[in-house]
Amino acid sequence: VLQELLLQRVGDCVTKGKEVVDCEQDEHQVTAILADGTRHVADLLVGSDGLNSKMRTIVDPAEGPASWSGYTCFAAIAYTVPADIKEVGYKVFLGRRKYFVSVDVGGGRIQWYAFLNIPPGSMPDEQRTGAPAIEFLRNEFEGWSEEVFDLLDSTPLDEVEQRDLYDRPPSVSWKNGRVVLLGDAAHPMMPNLGQGGCMAIEDAFVLGRELADAFAEDGPGVPVALKRYNQNRILRSAAVQGMSRLSSAILFQYNHPLELELWPPRLKNAMPKSIITRMGQGFLQRVAFPLQFEFLFDFPGPLGEVRLAPGLSAWEGALMAVENAGRSAVRFATNSKPSGSAG
Repeated sequence: VLQELLLQRVGDCVTKGKEVVDCEQDEHQVTAILADGTRHVADLLVGSDGLNSKMRTIVDPAEGPASWSGYTCFAAIAYTVPADIKEVGYKVFLGRRKYFVSVDVGGGRIQWYAFLNIPPGSMPDEQRTGAPAIEFLRNEFEGWSEEVFDLLDSTPLDEVEQRDLYDRPPSVSWKNGRVVLLGDAAHPMMPNLGQGGCMAIEDAFVLGRELADAFAEDGPGVPVALKRYNQNRILRSAAVQGMSRLSSAILFQYNHPLELELWPPRLKNAMPKSIITRMGQGFLQRVAFPLQFEFLFDFPGPLGEVRLAPGLSAWEGALMAVENAGRSAVRFATNSKPSGSAG
């Protein structure tokens, strides 16, 4: 929906199916070089090309590939309505080195994710999708809650997807001259907090704001705008990257908490990790999680530093982010012009 709103905003200036493979730049402009040899000259080049970003290798040629996180993820949409949907819209089913998440996405649909500790590339291709994937997950989660199996059984087979999860440690620089990174290209993160797309929208908002200032009369210019964007976003995005990885680690290290049974009196789950789980349970529920979610969903917050009118809601801020991204795209398209083909 957000993508459709953006495309409506910028009009018919978006070209699809073109791959940027390199660029050339000087102090006044940057030239994007496409795979078909076409060149486009503009004031800046925004690399929002995901985890394996080619633009990232231009920003920092010495940086290596992304690191495997230790986990793989299956995901799909199930067409079912749990009986307690009005009371609980988000559920996490925890087990040893695996867990299952379900989220109500409306319209009688539940988005689910299955996270497992499986090395990348170790699964046969035929088990990654369709009926074999569902059967694999049924075996992996044998003995778990019936809700897990209800979701698996209510999932169209052609919607099941599997991907190995990779991320990177935070980077201090997302720009090189007039080339700048945005979204997963700048700060890939684990999906546990659902913040990958959110951070990209925030990036677009802040970058659009700085570019609007740069192109204004007597504005500071593009290089200064990109520097301000980088400085504004680095701390918040790094914090969210860390929270996402920590959340994943906590869930995978989960053990059933220590319990005291009154009769006959005995301690249940009296193992070190279970004792730690019990000790940390109250702190996580009452202190850590509320602070975490306040930080995540309170954009603009102290680290967001986005100039909005007082009293603006988070939803209004999100809509403004989309509109700001649209204006940035229009500005980029207006200032971009083909310069022929490479020889």
